[in-house]
Order: sequence, then structure tokens, then C-alpha cells
Amino acid sequence: MFRSLCFAIILSCIDPVSAKADINQLKFYIEELTTLKSTFEMTTLYSSDIRYGEFYLQRPGRLRFEFDDQKNVIIADGFLIHFIDNDAQDYANNFINATPAQVLLNQTIDLKADFDTTKVDTSKNSVSYKIQSKDNPEVGFVVIHMNKTPYQIKGWTIYDAIGDEINIKLTNIEEDVSIDPRLFVFKAPQADQSPDSPEFR
Repeated sequence: MFRSLCFAIILSCIDPVSAKADINQLKFYIEELTTLKSTFEMTTLYSSDIRYGEFYLQRPGRLRFEFDDQKNVIIADGFLIHFIDNDAQDYANNFINATPAQVLLNQTIDLKADFDTTKVDTSKNSVSYKIQSKDNPEVGFVVIHMNKTPYQIKGWTIYDAIGDEINIKLTNIEEDVSIDPRLFVFKAPQADQSPDSPEFR
């Protein structure tokens, strides 16, 4: 209730014409983005831990979170997102379109017809957009945070179906770079899951 009230107060202060132009700019940025790699910092609402790692994106359909502690890997292979637990030697997966990640991974996105998209925060240097699927609102929503100059993604916050908040902050961002396609190939967890292992090659 409190979160909804905060969003309502913010939205009442936003000029709809300006917001529409901003949403079109966001759509163009995402659809024109081919590859991105960066380091990342992850925090969640229910944990004080800060986790670090490397992030890779190859649009459409592919991403990888490689955590520095090597406990987990998250891979989107163009169809499914796989959540790998190396400690437990286990994994789970879900369809890309059943997660908020579809906003970044789908080849084309219609932020008006397919999503409820609203500019929810703006400052001198950044702007944020709340994006929620109209077909699957129950999976939660994502708030994408963009740097204004240059116009570039700098992170996002996922509000999932169970009420958790997952915050991703990107650093050392490089766009339109070559990325090894093997990074997006899912393999069931093994004793050695690193890219230099024989199994990966």
C-alpha cells in the first residue's frame, strides 16, 4: 500500500507529453542495443549482502550474470532463463516472457501496447521507468534506471511476485562489443562451471 501511494504521488507530478517522448527514447535505446558487458552490484530487500560479478547482454534473448563468488550463474539462452546454484548442484528455469527480463531481451518491444510504462522518477542526471507486462502482471515489474548524458542504462530494480526487491547497479559499461556466444549456453551444474573448464569448451 505504501509503495503504491509513493508511486501515485510521483506520477501526479509528471508531464504526460514529456513522459511519452521519454518512453519512445527508451524503446529506441533498447531496440538498438546489440551487446553490453559490465560489472555489477546486486542487493536485495531481505538481505544485507552485496554481491558482485560480471554481466553480459546480447540482444535479442541472451544474458549472463557471472557472480564473483561462483555460487550462482544466471543465463538466458534465447528462450529460457536458467538460475544455477553451483553449491547445491541444482538449477531452475523459466520462460523469458514470464519474467520482467523480457523488456531487455525481446527483439522488439511495444512499451505502450504490451506494457504499462510510466516515468516514475527523474533528476538532473537520471530518469527511471516502471514497466509491467499487461499479459503477465502477476510476475512483478521492473524499474529501469537510465543515465541522461550519455543516454545509457545504469541498472534496474525488479519487484518480484513474492515482494522482494532485487537491485542491479551496472558499472564499467561497454556497449556494442564482441562477446563469446558460449557464455549464453546453458549446461547443468558441474564441479567446474568456469568458462576455462573442459566442459565449457
